Amino acid sequence: MVSRRRAWPSVDASSRGRPRRRYLWRALQALTVALALLIGLVLAAERLLPAADALTVPVQVVDRATRVSAAGPAASRYPYRIGSNPIALDSNGFVVGQCTSFAAWWLSAHHFPLAVITVGPGGTGSFLNASTWDTAARTAGFRVGDVPVVGAIAQWHAGERSVSRDPDGRQWLFAAGEPGHVAVVIAVLPDGQAEWAEYGWKGQPVLHVGRGWAPRYLYLGVAPPSTPGPPAPY
Repeated sequence: MVSRRRAWPSVDASSRGRPRRRYLWRALQALTVALALLIGLVLAAERLLPAADALTVPVQVVDRATRVSAAGPAASRYPYRIGSNPIALDSNGFVVGQCTSFAAWWLSAHHFPLAVITVGPGGTGSFLNASTWDTAARTAGFRVGDVPVVGAIAQWHAGERSVSRDPDGRQWLFAAGEPGHVAVVIAVLPDGQAEWAEYGWKGQPVLHVGRGWAPRYLYLGVAPPSTPGPPAPY
């Protein structure tokens, strides 16, 4: 019996390495593209955030003894103005002209330093958009309640509503936008309403003084009230 062997076509040794070289070449091309995209993103971020430390997240450390001081600039002295760069960051890490930037500036200017990352007596709070501030305050070890006190931060979640009442008795409904909202309580009125200073009212980067019953108040550097306030009309 004669065995037959199939004759396989001869393969040149140099051709066996070609698929591997093509794979390595394509991988190198993909890596080059990814690196170029990364560099482009970094350059774009530096262009949009021109501050020297724009990509460095500010961190503040406060303890339970840190208190908001009555000695400080008026709300009208907020120093940041929107220029050619619409998303510039302030020294605390917040977007200039937004409610969070104004509230953090006011607290810091009144001796309670607050930044995007603030380490408090209970832990580290991430004060990102306004909707997260109550969670961040609790995480950092500060109280949250429903009674306004001067110096507290009024806070709304995204889409959350509250009522305000004019001196003539007319009532108005306020609804927070998608990022939520924060404002600084500057007075407490006899009927239990808070009067607050804020930026970002109706989306405008200008100072506005409003009033009403906010859903909650963050006691950052202020003592929580010892007694409950009048009930809100809703």
